[in-house]
Order: sequence, then C-alpha cells, then structure tokens
Amino acid sequence: MNNINMAFLLTTIAGFSTLLGTILIFIKFKNTNKIICAALSFASAVMICISITDLVPESISMLSLNFNSFLTCLLCLIFIVIGIVISMLIDFYLPNNYNKSNNKALYKVGIISMLAIILHNIPEDCSCNVSW
Repeated sequence: MNNINMAFLLTTIAGFSTLLGTILIFIKFKNTNKIICAALSFASAVMICISITDLVPESISMLSLNFNSFLTCLLCLIFIVIGIVISMLIDFYLPNNYNKSNNKALYKVGIISMLAIILHNIPEDCSCNVSW
C-alpha cells in the first residue's frame, strides 16, 4: 500500500471516529453532567497516555543528542513540573464568579482546558513553523 492510500485510509478512519463520537450528542441522557465528566476524564487519560508513551520518550531522545543523560532527564523533569505549575497557577487565579453557568465547576474546567490548549499550541506552532 503506497503512502497516498495509507493517508486516505487513516483520514477516513479519523473522520468516522469523529462521526461516531458525535452520535452521543443526539441521545438524551438524564444527567448530562456525568456524561461531560466522563468525556473529560477520558480525554485527560488519552492526553496523559500520549504524553507518557510518545512525547516524553521523543523529547528525551532529542535532548540526549545535545546533553548527557543526567542533564537530559533533569531538563525533561523540570519542564514537566513547569507545565504542572502553570496549570495550577491558572486554576488558582481563575475567578470563581460565574453568572452564565449553572454548573460552576464544569465551567471552570472548560476555561482551564481552553487556556491549557492555547498555551500548549503556541510553542508547538512555533516549532512547526521553524521546521518548514
């Protein structure tokens, strides 16, 4: 199978997966907060799994090209801790007064997720533009 067919197959599978996930929108549930919490938990687990199995080993291998093994592990741990601290600071300094939402905790999780994605995409986009 050549690269074009493989790319088309993977794109089709991704599109059908998205379509399958949107079917849940049309099903009426009694407690939608449980569904949203379950979906957020699943998304968090997927992101943590991707980080542990793909991003951290790749960053260690790229850092090991320029640094020794101790400094590589130290830098990787430092940047992981910096990411956690930034997330905690966003959670701490986000205001708690919401007038538009019935479920304040869920609204806060949505805002924190949005800010985390924005902060994640800025360096990622910079690195993608540099590599071109």
